[in-house]
Amino acid sequence: MLLLGAGWHFFLWSIGRSPELRSLSGDEQTYWARAEIHLAGGEPEVDLLWPPFYARFLSLCWTPLGRPSRLAVEALQVLLLAAAALLLARFGRREGLPTAWAAAAGAALFLSPTPAAFAHYFWPEVLHLALFLGALELLRSGARWWAAGAAGLLIGLALLTKSLLTGFLPVLLLADFLAAEKARRWPRLLAILAGTLLVVAPTLWRNQAATGRLTIADSSTFNLWVGLNDATRQSHAGSIAWPELQAWRASAPTFAERDALLRQKIRGLVAEEGWPRVAARQLGRQYFRLFEKDSYLTDMLPSGTLEPEGQGYQKMSPRLASLLRGLAWSSHILVLALAGLGLALQPLPSLSRPWSWLAPAFLAYNLLIFFGLHVKSRYLVQMLPFLLLAAAWAGCRVLAAARGGEKIPPWRLAAGAAAGALLTFCATAGPWLDRAANSP
Repeated sequence: MLLLGAGWHFFLWSIGRSPELRSLSGDEQTYWARAEIHLAGGEPEVDLLWPPFYARFLSLCWTPLGRPSRLAVEALQVLLLAAAALLLARFGRREGLPTAWAAAAGAALFLSPTPAAFAHYFWPEVLHLALFLGALELLRSGARWWAAGAAGLLIGLALLTKSLLTGFLPVLLLADFLAAEKARRWPRLLAILAGTLLVVAPTLWRNQAATGRLTIADSSTFNLWVGLNDATRQSHAGSIAWPELQAWRASAPTFAERDALLRQKIRGLVAEEGWPRVAARQLGRQYFRLFEKDSYLTDMLPSGTLEPEGQGYQKMSPRLASLLRGLAWSSHILVLALAGLGLALQPLPSLSRPWSWLAPAFLAYNLLIFFGLHVKSRYLVQMLPFLLLAAAWAGCRVLAAARGGEKIPPWRLAAGAAAGALLTFCATAGPWLDRAANSP
């Protein structure tokens, strides 16, 4: 398995090791440019659309060399993905998954084309995964307050890397609070909050001074506006994000004024169309974008949706691109089909096991926020650990039933099959539905 993983990641590095083989795409260009400013000893201008830590992380990877290096970042991100895989396996075992199946979930996180590819891209997905799962390990271990404080440090870094956990933090704190011994609950909670605040306070202070907003980052209004106006069920087909960003920047001189103008436009859109129509449109589009079978890996391959923009992999043979696309599609659909089944077959959450609520709560949280916010396929990466655990539960329970070791209630099998079918439909039907909607 180790040799397989090393070979797979060496291959992913080799096909994009230079700008001539893979050009940077979208936000990668922003993170890279801001990291170069850090490396030169400067400080990028405050931009609340992007949390600041990933650009700093890139520059830290480059500091020993004194120059930008793709290899340095990719090597460290592969190690971080490996650490995330091990942490996921430990979390699965703590939640009752047999050791072999928990290890399989971790291996899938390390080897599956989509998360593996992000170890070789310059978006914050892999760093955020490692920080989040590291914090979960420290909290889930039930160790003393110092571990809770260390978890708070990792949570703070995760918040500085991506804004995703901001709304989920109360759920995380509540799970730890209820799972801890009564005498340790408040000390642990204070330790987590202190560790988190210690990390984020400098950024909060700097942003307050620069923009008047006491926040790490806040792209929610902009992403809501784009999410309400996206025209397709595919991440990179007919994207409106870049022109809307240019219009947003030109709309007013300050972030607060731009945000206020955009909130006014959102209220106007909802008032004009009405909540029922807006909600129906979002329901019919957002989850196709979130679960779509095409990822940044397949979109950047030759004949992918990013090729016309000159982004992604260059000089790759059509046969190799076809093989990679088929591997990515099949593994993605398999994971979603099994995850849907596993969500119905895994042990039900219990009030006596507060941590058992974490996975379903995190998945529900993502479904809720992406009902409105602008969705890219890469946002599914943060859900993958829990989807892979659910897929492992499906394999575990079905195999045990096939061997006669247990009986699965028919209603749970039916519910799981329906959930798997729905996820598979969302993964595959978006392009077809878009063509049907646009046909004369």
